[in-house]
Amino acid sequence: MQIVIDIDDEVYKQLLLYGTEGIKVYERIQVGTAIRNGTPLPKGHGELKDTNVLRQKLMIWDYKVNAIPNYAWKCIEDTPTIIEADKEIKV
Repeated sequence: MQIVIDIDDEVYKQLLLYGTEGIKVYERIQVGTAIRNGTPLPKGHGELKDTNVLRQKLMIWDYKVNAIPNYAWKCIEDTPTIIEADKEIKV
C-alpha cells in the first residue's frame, strides 16, 4: 500500500537521522496519527504530476501559437484529483 502523509519537517528529519528511537514519544504519536490520517493512493494509479505546471505550459504555448483546443483544457480539468494541492497556485 502506498500512502501520502503530512508530518512536521523537523520530525521527518529526525526520523531520517535516528529512526523511531531518535524521536520523542509525542512525535511518535504525531507520526502514527499522520499515518492514520494519510491518503491511500488507489491501486493502479498513474503517475502523479503537477497539473499546474501543465496548465502554465499550455498557457505559454497558447500565447505563442494562439490556439489550444478546448479539449486539452477539459482533459486536465476532468482528470481525477488524487491528492489536493499543497497551496493554491494562480495560473
